[in-house]
Amino acid sequence: MPGDTDIEGLALPFIIGMAVGLALGRTALDSILLGVVVGLACFGLLAWGRQQLIP
Repeated sequence: MPGDTDIEGLALPFIIGMAVGLALGRTALDSILLGVVVGLACFGLLAWGRQQLIP
């Protein structure tokens, strides 16, 4: 079970990743569903990068 600090640390990558994904989905891809998929991919990359920088 992840601790409180792990969950709090993933909040910012989730917000940024989903914001970027939804923005790209609505403007460039003309699909909110694709934006959600792109946002989740961005979240995964940002979360992975955060875990590498701050163990």
